[in-house]
Amino acid sequence: MPDFKEILQVPGSNLIVGLFSAAQDELVTWSGSQSRFPERDLTEYSLHRQLEHAAVDAAMERMPSGLAEAAIAHNADGKPEFTHSELGFLSIAHHTEDDTCFVVVATGGEAVGCDIEAERPQLKRIANRFLNPAELDTTGDALEGLCAIWAAKEAVFKAFGPGLDFREDIGVEWHGPEEAVHRGLTVTLRDESLQFSARRHHRLEGPALWVVFGPVDQLN
Repeated sequence: MPDFKEILQVPGSNLIVGLFSAAQDELVTWSGSQSRFPERDLTEYSLHRQLEHAAVDAAMERMPSGLAEAAIAHNADGKPEFTHSELGFLSIAHHTEDDTCFVVVATGGEAVGCDIEAERPQLKRIANRFLNPAELDTTGDALEGLCAIWAAKEAVFKAFGPGLDFREDIGVEWHGPEEAVHRGLTVTLRDESLQFSARRHHRLEGPALWVVFGPVDQLN
């Protein structure tokens, strides 16, 4: 049967990080009967995409009362939102590998964003596409820094985009992985300073994962 292992749930905030897995026949059955995404016929989606949607559904079931049964739609930009706006703002992120999906769900009273990324070597090849000169100086080719900053910028984009340039509009201060986990990440969105939380998840197999979410004062 489908399995959901909770990795992180931050006290005082509506944020859940988990690892979800399900067999193909279970995904097909769920896709034909689900009510979480009423505007999508998930039976027409690939198994990969069905897995991601089912992971969100499993995470949402663990949200507080009032959110656990909430239906989700997507706007013209593909951004997820609750079908009932009084429930607040919503952000979703996935990292899928074969038949397992790491999922992050965050909600808040105002715009929120979250992302999950693996420390993958490809980030070194594209660093100059998303890092500004100051960020390139502070991170160098340290993979944990590249991954955390990428995840932070994705989280900001999800909260406040579209229409944001990763290099020009979003800046992230980097002082090493320990500082990022302990104190969070200070992010500059144009002229505004925001605080995002960061977590690094080590696995027995595979690269470490960074989860970034915020702004921290908006998560409720």
